[in-house]
Amino acid sequence: MEAKYLRSLVIATLLVVGLAFSGGGIGGNIKNATNAVKDFLCDQLPLVLFIAIIFAALLYGVAQTLPADQKARVMQFAGAALVAALLGAVIYVIGPTLLQTLTGSSFSC
Repeated sequence: MEAKYLRSLVIATLLVVGLAFSGGGIGGNIKNATNAVKDFLCDQLPLVLFIAIIFAALLYGVAQTLPADQKARVMQFAGAALVAALLGAVIYVIGPTLLQTLTGSSFSC
């Protein structure tokens, strides 16, 4: 199994286990889990996005001072950080609608 698939599997497993145990017991209260996701979406995700964009900008600036072979690697990493920030922004925009659809209750940040 490739490393990226293994990482994705580990992250997905941690997400499922975190949601399962969020209510205090196995298969706990789903409302507590959705409230935790809502709190993350509204409170912590914007900060994570900001830090990822700043990190990508810093990497881009540092890459300009490096030789060509190292510059390419750092620029690739900066691009990955920027793509991660953009995908996080999409999740920030779509997340409330998705949670509202799943739970059937109103949702806003």
